[in-house]
Parts: sequence; C-alpha cells; structure tokens
Amino acid sequence: MPTNLFSQIDSSRILFDISPNPQVLLNKKYLIVEVNEEFSKVMGYSKEEMLNNPVSSIFANIQEYIEASALFTRDNKLKNFEMIPKIADGSIQYMLLNIRQIIDQRQDFLGYLLTFTEYTAIKNVMEYTRLIIETSPNPQIFLNINNEISDLNKQLLKVTGYKRKDLIGNPVSIVFRDHEQYRAANIILRKEGQLKDFEMIPKSRDGTIFHMLLNIKPMIDKNETVLGSLLTFTDITSLRKAIEVVEQITGDVYSSNTLEERTINSQPKNNQQDLASINQIKMEAELKKRSHDLDERIKELQCLYGIDKILENEGLSVNEIFQNIVSILPAGWQFPEITRAKIEFDGIAYISAQYINTNWKQRNNIRINGEIRGYIEVFYLKKMPNASEGPFLREERHLIDAITERIETVFEKKLEEKARKQAEEKLQEHARRLENSLKEKEVLLSEIHHRVKNNLQLIFSLILLQEQYVTDEKLQLMYRDFKNRVKAMSQIHETLYSSGDITKINFNAYIQEIITNLIHSYYIETNVVKLDISIEQIDISFNKTILCGLIVNEVVSNVLKYAFPDNKKGKLKVKIRKNKKNGNITINIQDNGVGFPPEFDYLKTDTLGLRIVTSLSKQLKGSISMKNENGVKFNLSFQE
Repeated sequence: MPTNLFSQIDSSRILFDISPNPQVLLNKKYLIVEVNEEFSKVMGYSKEEMLNNPVSSIFANIQEYIEASALFTRDNKLKNFEMIPKIADGSIQYMLLNIRQIIDQRQDFLGYLLTFTEYTAIKNVMEYTRLIIETSPNPQIFLNINNEISDLNKQLLKVTGYKRKDLIGNPVSIVFRDHEQYRAANIILRKEGQLKDFEMIPKSRDGTIFHMLLNIKPMIDKNETVLGSLLTFTDITSLRKAIEVVEQITGDVYSSNTLEERTINSQPKNNQQDLASINQIKMEAELKKRSHDLDERIKELQCLYGIDKILENEGLSVNEIFQNIVSILPAGWQFPEITRAKIEFDGIAYISAQYINTNWKQRNNIRINGEIRGYIEVFYLKKMPNASEGPFLREERHLIDAITERIETVFEKKLEEKARKQAEEKLQEHARRLENSLKEKEVLLSEIHHRVKNNLQLIFSLILLQEQYVTDEKLQLMYRDFKNRVKAMSQIHETLYSSGDITKINFNAYIQEIITNLIHSYYIETNVVKLDISIEQIDISFNKTILCGLIVNEVVSNVLKYAFPDNKKGKLKVKIRKNKKNGNITINIQDNGVGFPPEFDYLKTDTLGLRIVTSLSKQLKGSISMKNENGVKFNLSFQE
C-alpha cells in the first residue's frame, strides 16, 4: 500500500485502522489497495481476500453498484448512498456509503476513500415508522438525519398533488411554498429541538393553497441517538378562510370612515365606554392591517406560483421564459399599477410593458453556479412612502430573493442536464467506436489465424508429399513426428478460426483433438491401447495453450511409439487439472508399458522429442519429472 495515499487522508494511518466505521482505499483503477480492521470485522473478509479486487466486489447487488457509479461519475463524490454490502456469512446489513477523492498538495489525483456507516437500525425504525404514518389521518413525513425525505404517507400526496418519486430523497425545504417560512421553522427547530403548531403553507403541484399547522418531533432510539424526525401536518384551511371572511366583513362595515373620523364621532358617555370604544377601534385597525398584509402575501404567492409554472414548462425557450417572467413580476409588488420590471441574462434584456428606468428600484444578481449571468430589477414610476428598503417592503425583498433563487435553481439543473446528456452522448459514441474497433480487430485476428492455419497446412502437405519418397524406416518415423508437431500447432489456429469467439480457447477440445490425431497417425486400435482422458476446462493464454499442446504431442507420441511394442495391450492416462488454491496447472501422462531402460536419464538424453519437452517446459517456467513405475509417469507443473 503506497504511503503517499495515507498522507492525504485527514487522519493518520493509525486513525484509519482504528476507525469505528469500515473504510476502504481505492487506487485510480478502482482496485482495493487497503481496508481497515473494522471493515474486516463487519464484512467478514480478511485484508488479503479483498486486496486488488475491484470495488464492485463490495456490493451484494450489482444494480446498486451501477447506480452508485452513475452518481459518483456525475458529482465526483458520493454522499449517504444506501446500499447492501456483500457480507461473508450472507447476512443482510444496510449501509450508507460515502466516497471522496484523495488529492495531494500539488492537486494530483491519487485515489478514493470509501467510508461505510451502519444503517440497519435506522432502516428498521423507518419500516416501523411507515406502519405508523400510513395509518395516520394527518399528512406525515419521515426525515432522515440529513433532513431528507425518507418516507411519507398517502394523505400528504393527496394534499400536495405530488407523486412519491417527486419528494423522496429531496430536502425537507421542498414541501414549503415560502422559503422564508422554511427558514423561520428551521431557526425554531434548532433552538428548541422540536416544532409545535407552526403555521405554514405547503407547496402543492397545482398551486392550491392549504394552511397547515406543522409539528416536528425527533425520533430517538433507546441509546438516545437521533435517527430522524417525524413531521405531522394539521389542515386549518377552513379556519383560515373563516378569519378572512371576518376581516372582509369588518373592512366593508367601516370602509366609509377613517379611524380618526370614527374616533371623533364615537363621543363616549363615560370613561368605561370611551375605553371600550378605543379598544374596538384598535382591534378594527389591526384586523384591517392584517387583512392588507394577507392580501399582499397572496399577491406574492400568486406571483411565485406563476413564475414556477413558467420555469416548469419545458417547451419554452430561454427568451420565452424570461419574457413571460418579466411580464408578471409587477403584479407581485405592493403598487402593481406603477411597477415595472427588467431582467437581463447573458447580455439580453427583457422588459415589462411600458418600461421606464427610475431611481426607485430593487435589484438582485442572477448567479448560475457562482457566476453572475444577469440581474433582476423592479422599479416604481414615482416616489412612494418609505418602507424597509426605500419604498419597498421587507417582504418584497424576500420575494425578489425567492424569484432569483428559483431562476438560479432551474437553470443550474438545466445546465447539469445538458452536461449529463452531452457526457452520455460522448460515452455512447466512444462505446460505439470501441465496439467497431473491436469488431475490426476480431475480423483481422480471425483472418490471421486462418492464414497461419493455411500456411501450416501447406507445410503439412509438403511433408506428406516428401514422405512418399522416403523408404528408410527411421526417416519415415521422423517425418511422422514432424507432421504431428505441425498438426498440433495448426490445430489451435483451426479451433480459433472455426469458433464463434476468437478470444476464448476450448482447451479441453484442443488437447482431445491432438491425442485423437496421434492415435490415427500411429494406427493404434482402441482395443489395443485404452485411453483414460480427464481434462478440466481451463482458461489460459493463447501462447501457453500452444506450448501445452506441443508438450502433450511429444509425450503421447513417445508413449504410442515405444511403450507398447509388438501390439502389446496397455493403457494411457492423460489428466490435466488446476489447483484452485495456488493456481498451479498440472499435466499428468501415465502408461503401463515397458518403461525406460534402467540407465535412462531424461535430463541428459539427446533425443529430439524429450529435448523439445524440456525446452517448452522452461518457457512455461514449469517443473517436469519422469518416473519408471509400472511404465512411465510424466508430470509437468506450471503457474497459470
């Protein structure tokens, strides 16, 4: 494990090893190069079992690995991704996976740090909570420890009009129609640890306004660990409408007189009546003020709702989006009849009807991914009474802030979507080119095998023609051996060319074919020499397959020529196995023939066949042995 990777982690190597969370280090090729003790303890695998394995080996579900890879590729990080790791004993545990890149002081990328957090207890609480919220008559939401929506009930979907997939995984702020309300609720929650009877308006898909009382209660386990929060909504829309009716009636009754006129005309008869009259007038004034403020908030909400509808319309161009928004902006301000608006984005200006630039204005910059791309300006055509920001209300500052935030969020998502599509298109194009290149190389390689096979076949035919003119028995035997060697080399090219996949070699069939050709070449009857062949299907390289085939060819040829003289009956065993523990491949060839002479030393012999076997074994970096035990036992062992 390179130490320079550890030097970039926030904690030391010791902290990595004693971390209470399972942790894994990956190199640039996504291979595991280090795991800590907690990982081995939780997952049940030793460090040696995990090293140099791909990161996908950690996942029990390959689909989760694909989803995690997609999210990480998009953001260069992964935060609280819920997954089920592959546990050695087969048990099911839920984990939250976090991945971050490791960068050195020179900003060079070194690898990745994976951190796992136990999630099973929270998962069980969520399943228990789901039973509760599904039976609740009130809309309810369950949040995880990151204030993200983990579950909700049908009542909430019925009120808001959203689908489950629209809300799950999103921050809780998505359910608030007014961002200011969300901030106020969050301040109270942080201060008091819970929220009780907080009046708010949830966001709904069709823009319908519901007035709700929100209660938030933390979910705590027996160890006093916070697992999440339960949000419960109580519908008070009917009550709110009743209050509005009262305010409307009160306003109509006293609309013809000012408060000062009603105070002068009241003429109380005594101090008690005077006090009652003053209190009534104060109450009426407060009701009218609240009614006016409520009307202003409704205008602002309607303005925001209209802008949301425009931004959600995917069929609109950028120019159409900003022109439509700037047209409805004035209606959200206190004096719409004297309000004008302007939006500039990427150097293009969009203005409302009868636009005039004045000194009485509000302004907000539009920032997309931190870069200023334009601004929003709202003007009054004439001077109005001072409020919190010149003639503008504090709520109007909140309104222009909320509009800017919505525009920024939507356009950042559009840019992300555009970048994602471009990346997908590039990836698909790259995959297509790789596939075409691979097909071309496969065709070329297949043609090479075909030509090599034809050339070897031509050599075989020439040897066969020359053999017809040879009368010497020793020379005939040499020609036969030569033909068999050429045939063994030609056979693998024939096997690859005729197969559907030139990247895979049927090792078993190849060796079987060599032995069959030798039996026919030496005119051996099956009732004379009985064959016992046992060959595992082993995946080894092309070059090693040829070397193994030539060695089997030489040894079996030697058996068929010398082990059973004068048509003596016997048995030939060929056994090829792979040791799963150390990866060694062994070739055992045994006969029960006459064996070697007592003084024979295969290491010192000058016969061509055994010299070939010894030379090819060295190329395989293997070890060979031959023993005289009821015949000859040949053994070759080499590493895959």
